[in-house]
Amino acid sequence: MDTHGVVNLLFGAPRALIGVIHVGALPGTPSNRKSVAAIADEAVGEARVYEAAGFHGLAIENTHDRPYLKSSVGPEIGAAMAVVGSEVRRGVSLPLGIQVLAGANLWAIAIAHACSASFVRVEGFVFAHVADEGLIESTAGSLLRYRRTNWFGYHAGEHRELFVSSRVYRWFISQTGWPVGKSP
Repeated sequence: MDTHGVVNLLFGAPRALIGVIHVGALPGTPSNRKSVAAIADEAVGEARVYEAAGFHGLAIENTHDRPYLKSSVGPEIGAAMAVVGSEVRRGVSLPLGIQVLAGANLWAIAIAHACSASFVRVEGFVFAHVADEGLIESTAGSLLRYRRTNWFGYHAGEHRELFVSSRVYRWFISQTGWPVGKSP
């Protein structure tokens, strides 16, 4: 239950339906065959479909950048994701979130800052887990410090959130640190 009204504040609804845009393979990855502009155009097209279908928000994710790097990406990925995010924000009016796989959480916050996204989804926030990339370790300490100095809620008139995964559940954590909901 969202007792602090964070979901309603961010998405304009007590429960939000968020569509995920699985961005095409980005420059520098083995499967990349398209320009950043073409990838951004496809993402904007998907965003418009989600908006027309009544979704409350969107997230972009670098799903097709397999095999993933562990906890980081190259600057070409950060730059491309920021461009895609900016174009999606320009193309639709829905709140936008960023996730960068696999566990590249500082990059996700930096990209979100660059494209004025409303939220970030991170993995490995408080518990380590084993993934195909190896051990994904907790990033809570570094992320909470980074968001304080670089992004979340510290710019006039902007409201942003950090959505994190905790084990197999998805926990939504507001900038106050209070759990506000759980999805299956």
